[in-house]
Amino acid sequence: MANIIIKKISSEVLPENFNCGNSSINALVSESYYPTILQHAYAYQISSENVVLGYYMLKFLKIKLEECPEEISEHYSDFCQDCFSVHVSYIAVDSRYQKKGIGTIIIKHIVSSVMELCESWPVRLITLDALKERYEWYCDLGFCAFNEEDRDNTEPTIKMYWDCLLDPEAVYNYENDV
Repeated sequence: MANIIIKKISSEVLPENFNCGNSSINALVSESYYPTILQHAYAYQISSENVVLGYYMLKFLKIKLEECPEEISEHYSDFCQDCFSVHVSYIAVDSRYQKKGIGTIIIKHIVSSVMELCESWPVRLITLDALKERYEWYCDLGFCAFNEEDRDNTEPTIKMYWDCLLDPEAVYNYENDV
């Protein structure tokens, strides 16, 4: 795909104009404008040559460190009991354009943007609830499961994360010096 454009949505997404093949995600896409104008979450449109390829939505979440995997929760202290994440509410690629690398472009863009945000804002994680059929794809892109046992439960999604820690060596050195 040449010349991919990613921009925050500026109007309602009409359900008849988009189909990712999953009716619940299609519904989330069509309901994205209201939370965007309220600034509760932001939905983005991905297009190329005036053709809409997909959408994704981001919001902030506060997460209790004690509920995080050990590599995150081991840094729990009285001062810092929570961390913040940029949560990917959904990623939806129109079914006509799936299997063309657009989802990978979206994830790489999100990770790059959040890592840049982390330079100025205290965001530790990127989180998402992966559909089970997309679990391996997210793992291949660098995401980890909050709890590996979630793969075996009956829920349709698995909670996953990307650790945005900017300087793990500084944390290691500090903890060893204290």
